[in-house]
This record gives sequence, structure tokens and C-alpha cells, in this order.
Amino acid sequence: MTRAIELDGVWEFLYAGMDQVAPVETRHIVVPGVWQAQFSDLRMKSGIGIYRRTFEIPRGWHNGRAFVRFGAVFQSAKVWVNDQLAGSHDGGFLPFSCNVSAMIREGENEIKVRVDSPIDDQSLYPDDPLGEIPFGKQGWYGPQSGIWQPVYLECRNPDHISSLRIRPSLPARCVALRVLLAAPATAPLEAEVSVKDPSGQVVAKANAPVASGVDEVTMPVMELAQVLAWSPDHPHLYAIEVVLARRGE
Repeated sequence: MTRAIELDGVWEFLYAGMDQVAPVETRHIVVPGVWQAQFSDLRMKSGIGIYRRTFEIPRGWHNGRAFVRFGAVFQSAKVWVNDQLAGSHDGGFLPFSCNVSAMIREGENEIKVRVDSPIDDQSLYPDDPLGEIPFGKQGWYGPQSGIWQPVYLECRNPDHISSLRIRPSLPARCVALRVLLAAPATAPLEAEVSVKDPSGQVVAKANAPVASGVDEVTMPVMELAQVLAWSPDHPHLYAIEVVLARRGE
């Protein structure tokens, strides 16, 4: 059974802009995608958008650790699952996730997302002045608001990696690595790391035990026989793969 449930597709949508004149109406919007590209009357409008949809969870899918993950939402988002606040996020260009383990159930579920895309009026958005948000090139093209990257629900193992801290050294031809877990390990684990060169060949390996109750492990420094340095003419990239194993699984 799949451990991820895609939530892309058609959602219900309410636009509640500050300059709204007509009564608010429920529409349908495709996620991912900015609302300016889908509605002619909202082509240049920021403001507030409210999204809603239902989804089904199969019997036996939920193992106690479930997260709804957003690729990106512009600009500020609040998320509710089955009428419970699951989390919030500020910033329109980075992924984020909300722990919904205690909120979901087998069968039909509901998710709502409120998106605030501030306009250049500091009296309405004192905490999010538009001029101070680093837009990059977006300022050239006008507003682009809403859930604009994929959304999915994923079932994670109780012991899983939340992030890595990677420190390479080109002169020493080595890389140091710390593995951070989302929560203290529920039982002893083994962390296994592989470094792959630009051709995909494994050029270094390391492993280290992760004791029960520990949420971080420092891996042995991995040395590479030779290093292909990155440059604009030769943009070599190395890949790192990290696996948590317990009794070989």
C-alpha cells in the first residue's frame, strides 16, 4: 500500500480580498497553481484565499505518524484538518509540513487552508509589509498567490530523518555529516551513508549506531580518493544517500 496520498487536483476555493464588493462565492481551483492564473477577475489581486477539499484514508494506512506536506504556499498559510488547527507557515517559496497524526481517521477527512497574500498596504498587513518580502523576479510579473506547489499526505515511520548537516572540505577531499532524527529513536538503529560521484558511482561509505533515545548522530568523516570540483564549465554534483536500518530493514 502506498505511504503517500496525493492531494493535488480540484479544491473548493473562496476569495476574500480586502476590496471584495460582490458576495463571496465558492469556486473550484486546481492545486497546485496560483489563483491569478485561473480566474480572470483575480488576475492582479492578492488578499486572502481559503481552500477546502476532502480525502479518503484507506483502512490500515495510518501507522500513527502522518504529515501533510506542502511544496510551497505564497505567502502565509494556516492549515486545519477535520476542524483542528494543524499548523502555520510564513514564506512563499519553501516546503513545510504539519503533523496531523492525531487529527486524521480512516475514511473521509477534510482539509482547509487559509492563504494570506499581503498587498502593499501596511495598515492592512502590519506584520507582513510587502516591500520587505524578498520576491526575487516575482515583482516583475505581478502577484502570484496561493498553493502553487504540490500537496500530499505521507505516512512516516516513527523513526525517520528530519534533516542533515553536511560539511564538505575540498582541500582535504572529505565530507563530515550529522544525521538529525525527527524524534528520539524508539529503539537502536544503524545509520548508513553513501556518497555518489557525478557519474552515480559510490565513492565513499560510512555507518554508525544510533542508540535508543538519541535524536542525532555524527557519522565518521568520509574521505574521497579524488574530487571533481564544481565550476560553471563543469558543474559536477555529488549525491549523499542516508538510510536508517533496524535489523536489516
